[in-house]
Amino acid sequence: MRKLNLRQLILLLSVSTAVLILANTFYTSHKTQRALLIAQTLEANSAYASKIADSVNSFLLAAQQQLAFAAQDVLADKDNYDHLDRIVERLKQQTNSFNSVLITDDVGIVLTITPSNSSLMGMAMQSSGAVQALKERVPLISKPYISATNRLLVFITHPIIDAQGTYLGFIGGTIYLHEKSILYALLGQHYHADESYIYVVDQDSNLIYHQDLSRVGDVVAGNPVVKQVVAQHAGSQQVINSKGVEMLAGYAPVPSAGWGVVTQRSLKATLA
Repeated sequence: MRKLNLRQLILLLSVSTAVLILANTFYTSHKTQRALLIAQTLEANSAYASKIADSVNSFLLAAQQQLAFAAQDVLADKDNYDHLDRIVERLKQQTNSFNSVLITDDVGIVLTITPSNSSLMGMAMQSSGAVQALKERVPLISKPYISATNRLLVFITHPIIDAQGTYLGFIGGTIYLHEKSILYALLGQHYHADESYIYVVDQDSNLIYHQDLSRVGDVVAGNPVVKQVVAQHAGSQQVINSKGVEMLAGYAPVPSAGWGVVTQRSLKATLA
């Protein structure tokens, strides 16, 4: 009887040891796989945010170059309004970069604008973007602001300066941020079916792009990722979003405008 109990004890000990080893192996494997999935997702989101930020930056720089070329074209016949009309129409149509294009004189009076039915024709520009352009007289990408037509937009401008250095006004193009635009087309190609999404903030932490259009214009406060990207840093971080969901976020700056791109996926979806 004692020999049987001893055998049972040895068997029980062996089985218990095997179960413990197996459980420990599963636990270690689970932890390793979890850490690996998180690290890979953070790295992928960081790389993806950098790619999108580079694309947005290239688009904005290209838009500035178009305006710079058009500003020189204005000087060829600056008093010919038909010539000015053709410049803004060509700029509006050739790449579809802008929602509207205009040319002003040195005090901000609109000389020509497209679409041509705009109520701004012949009026003095008083928007924050125009005031900044008239004051600084350098190529600018404005902070996003609400226009007189109640649209959230970015105003990209380039000064018109003749060979003698005389300031003649500026040429500018608007990009609507609360409506479909080329910027939305650029960012909208990157939707995912795995709960990943992209958003863009300006230098004041305002949302200027989000797949939920109703959130454009919201201020993202207290988000450590947004704080990092607004400071023009790139990287990745695990963070809890405004809805209390754990997210794995990558972020990268857009240097030409001071914006930041964030791409993220929920921790739950990553580990599913």
